[in-house]
Amino acid sequence: MKLKQDTEMRRAVYSLYRKATNADGMKAVMDIDSVDAEFDMDWSALLADKGGDRSHDFVGIHNHLDRSSYPAKMGGCFVPRFVRK
Repeated sequence: MKLKQDTEMRRAVYSLYRKATNADGMKAVMDIDSVDAEFDMDWSALLADKGGDRSHDFVGIHNHLDRSSYPAKMGGCFVPRFVRK
């Protein structure tokens, strides 16, 4: 499911992303929306994660997005762990 279809989940993902990366609100929205457009993410599994995979994805997204255009594209060969196979 694309994140924009579930408002409650979207808010939770934005909030956790902001906490993990110290991104401001607008940057968090643009980053997560860009990733949602580029990848088929399993957002429910990401939210349920109790290990370090969620942090890995959030920090990797924050560090590897090419924000020169919108939606931003992932650079540096980074692929989040919560992409559906």
